[in-house]
Amino acid sequence: MNTNKRLFAGACVLISILVVLFSSVPISGRGRIYEVHPEITLPQSPTTDAGRAIDSYERLMDRYIDLTEQNNANVSISLAEINEKLDVLSGQILDLSERIEKIEKVVVPVMKRRMRTSKPTPALEKIVEPDNDSNTPVKQE
Repeated sequence: MNTNKRLFAGACVLISILVVLFSSVPISGRGRIYEVHPEITLPQSPTTDAGRAIDSYERLMDRYIDLTEQNNANVSISLAEINEKLDVLSGQILDLSERIEKIEKVVVPVMKRRMRTSKPTPALEKIVEPDNDSNTPVKQE
Protein backbone atom coordinates (compact mmCIF):
# COMPACT_ATOMS: atom_id res chain seq x y z
CA MET A 1 0.00 0.00 0.00
CA ASN A 2 2.94 2.18 0.72
CA THR A 3 4.08 1.84 -2.90
CA ASN A 4 0.58 2.77 -4.13
CA LYS A 5 0.71 5.97 -2.10
CA ARG A 6 4.13 6.79 -3.51
CA LEU A 7 2.93 6.11 -7.08
CA PHE A 8 -0.16 8.22 -6.49
CA ALA A 9 1.93 11.06 -4.99
CA GLY A 10 4.44 10.87 -7.89
CA ALA A 11 1.62 10.93 -10.46
CA CYS A 12 0.06 13.98 -8.75
CA VAL A 13 3.39 15.80 -8.72
CA LEU A 14 3.99 14.92 -12.38
CA ILE A 15 0.50 16.07 -13.42
CA SER A 16 0.84 19.35 -11.49
CA ILE A 17 4.23 20.05 -13.11
CA LEU A 18 2.75 19.38 -16.58
CA VAL A 19 -0.24 21.64 -15.86
CA VAL A 20 2.07 24.46 -14.78
CA LEU A 21 4.30 24.04 -17.85
CA PHE A 22 1.43 23.93 -20.34
CA SER A 23 -0.41 26.85 -18.77
CA SER A 24 2.67 29.11 -18.86
CA VAL A 25 3.41 28.48 -22.58
CA PRO A 26 0.88 30.14 -24.94
CA ILE A 27 -0.96 27.81 -27.26
CA SER A 28 -0.05 29.68 -30.46
CA GLY A 29 3.66 29.73 -29.63
CA ARG A 30 3.91 33.53 -29.41
CA GLY A 31 4.37 35.64 -26.37
CA ARG A 32 1.49 37.57 -24.95
CA ILE A 33 1.18 41.24 -25.83
CA TYR A 34 -0.32 43.67 -23.39
CA GLU A 35 -1.42 47.16 -24.43
CA VAL A 36 -1.20 49.85 -21.83
CA HIS A 37 -2.88 53.21 -22.40
CA PRO A 38 -1.67 55.59 -19.73
CA GLU A 39 -3.78 58.57 -18.97
CA ILE A 40 -1.54 61.26 -17.57
CA THR A 41 -2.96 64.65 -16.81
CA LEU A 42 -0.80 67.54 -15.80
CA PRO A 43 -2.21 70.10 -13.46
CA GLN A 44 -2.95 73.51 -14.93
CA SER A 45 -0.22 75.87 -13.96
CA PRO A 46 -1.22 79.39 -13.11
CA THR A 47 -0.67 81.69 -16.08
CA THR A 48 2.53 83.60 -15.61
CA ASP A 49 4.26 86.07 -17.83
CA ALA A 50 6.53 83.35 -19.17
CA GLY A 51 3.54 81.08 -19.87
CA ARG A 52 1.75 83.85 -21.76
CA ALA A 53 4.92 84.63 -23.72
CA ILE A 54 5.32 80.99 -24.70
CA ASP A 55 1.65 80.77 -25.77
CA SER A 56 1.92 83.91 -27.88
CA TYR A 57 5.13 82.62 -29.46
CA GLU A 58 3.40 79.33 -30.36
CA ARG A 59 0.50 81.24 -31.95
CA LEU A 60 2.97 83.40 -33.86
CA MET A 61 4.82 80.35 -35.17
CA ASP A 62 1.53 78.73 -36.26
CA ARG A 63 0.62 81.87 -38.21
CA TYR A 64 4.09 82.00 -39.76
CA ILE A 65 3.83 78.35 -40.86
CA ASP A 66 0.40 79.00 -42.42
CA LEU A 67 1.72 82.06 -44.24
CA THR A 68 4.71 80.12 -45.55
CA GLU A 69 2.48 77.33 -46.85
CA GLN A 70 0.25 79.85 -48.65
CA ASN A 71 3.27 81.54 -50.24
CA ASN A 72 4.64 78.20 -51.41
CA ALA A 73 1.29 77.39 -53.00
CA ASN A 74 1.26 80.79 -54.76
CA VAL A 75 4.79 80.27 -56.05
CA SER A 76 3.95 76.86 -57.47
CA ILE A 77 0.88 78.31 -59.23
CA SER A 78 2.91 81.17 -60.71
CA LEU A 79 5.61 78.75 -61.85
CA ALA A 80 2.97 76.73 -63.69
CA GLU A 81 1.74 79.89 -65.43
CA ILE A 82 5.28 80.89 -66.38
CA ASN A 83 5.91 77.41 -67.76
CA GLU A 84 2.80 77.68 -69.98
CA LYS A 85 3.90 81.10 -71.28
CA LEU A 86 7.39 79.78 -72.04
CA ASP A 87 5.89 76.90 -74.01
CA VAL A 88 3.85 79.36 -76.08
CA LEU A 89 6.93 81.54 -76.68
CA SER A 90 8.96 78.50 -77.67
CA GLY A 91 6.37 77.60 -80.30
CA GLN A 92 6.38 81.14 -81.66
CA ILE A 93 10.19 81.17 -81.85
CA LEU A 94 10.14 77.90 -83.80
CA ASP A 95 7.64 79.41 -86.25
CA LEU A 96 9.84 82.49 -86.69
CA SER A 97 12.98 80.41 -87.26
CA GLU A 98 11.18 78.41 -89.97
CA ARG A 99 10.10 81.64 -91.67
CA ILE A 100 13.65 83.04 -91.49
CA GLU A 101 15.05 79.86 -93.04
CA LYS A 102 12.61 80.20 -95.95
CA ILE A 103 13.62 83.82 -96.44
CA GLU A 104 17.33 82.94 -96.32
CA LYS A 105 16.85 80.29 -99.01
CA VAL A 106 15.53 82.99 -101.33
CA VAL A 107 17.68 85.99 -100.36
CA VAL A 108 21.16 84.49 -99.92
CA PRO A 109 21.58 83.28 -103.53
CA VAL A 110 20.48 86.71 -104.81
CA MET A 111 23.02 88.44 -102.57
CA LYS A 112 25.78 86.11 -103.76
CA ARG A 113 25.01 86.98 -107.37
CA ARG A 114 25.15 90.70 -106.55
CA MET A 115 28.51 90.27 -104.88
CA ARG A 116 29.91 88.69 -108.05
CA THR A 117 28.73 91.51 -110.26
CA SER A 118 29.41 94.55 -108.10
CA LYS A 119 31.79 95.74 -105.45
CA PRO A 120 30.67 94.24 -102.13
CA THR A 121 30.16 96.49 -99.17
CA PRO A 122 31.86 95.58 -95.87
CA ALA A 123 28.49 94.90 -94.22
CA LEU A 124 27.47 92.60 -97.07
CA GLU A 125 30.79 90.73 -96.86
CA LYS A 126 30.13 89.96 -93.20
CA ILE A 127 26.71 88.55 -93.95
CA VAL A 128 27.38 86.52 -97.12
CA GLU A 129 30.64 84.96 -98.13
CA PRO A 130 31.02 84.54 -101.89
CA ASP A 131 31.35 80.99 -103.05
CA ASN A 132 34.32 80.74 -105.35
CA ASP A 133 33.74 77.13 -106.22
CA SER A 134 33.57 77.98 -109.88
CA ASN A 135 36.51 79.53 -111.69
CA THR A 136 34.76 82.86 -112.18
CA PRO A 137 36.58 85.69 -110.46
CA VAL A 138 34.72 88.23 -108.45
CA LYS A 139 34.59 91.62 -110.15
CA GLN A 140 36.09 94.43 -108.23
CA GLU A 141 35.80 98.01 -109.38
